[in-house]
Amino acid sequence: NCTNDAAKNWGEARAGYLNAWIDRWTNIISKMKEKGYNTAEMEAVVSDAQSKLIPALEAIKNAATPGLRKTAMENARHLHLHLWARFEIARLNSYLKSIEANATAAGYGSDVDAIKAKLAEASKLAPSVKRYGPGEFETTWKVIKDATQMLRELNKKLKK
Repeated sequence: NCTNDAAKNWGEARAGYLNAWIDRWTNIISKMKEKGYNTAEMEAVVSDAQSKLIPALEAIKNAATPGLRKTAMENARHLHLHLWARFEIARLNSYLKSIEANATAAGYGSDVDAIKAKLAEASKLAPSVKRYGPGEFETTWKVIKDATQMLRELNKKLKK
C-alpha cells in the first residue's frame, strides 16, 4: 500500500510537471506573438498537448494498479517527448520564416534551404504515432540542436 501511494504521488508529480510544460509553451507563444512572429504551428502543438496529454495525465492519476500506472506514465512520457520536439521545430520554423526574405535577399538562400532541410529531417524523426526506441529521441534532439545552431549562424551573418 505504501509503495502504491508513492507511485501514485510520483504519477501526480509527473502530471504536474507535464502541465507546467504546457504553461511554458503558452508563455513562449505569447512572447513571440508580441514580437510579431507567426505562432500558428506552435499553437497547434499546444492544442494537441491539451487534447492528448491531459487525458494521458488523467490516465496516470486514475490508474487502478501500479502496472497500469507505470504504463500510463511511460505513454505520457513518450507523448511529451514528441510534443516537445514538435514545439521546438515549430518555434525554429517560425523564426526562420521571419528572417527568410532578408536572408535570401542578402545571398544566404542556401543557408535557409539547409536549415529547412534540417527541420524537415527533425520532423520525420519526431512522428507522434510511435514510441521512441533506444537512442531515437537523442538523435531527434541532436538534429533540432543542429538546426538551432545553423539558425544562430545565419542570424550572425545577417547582423554583420
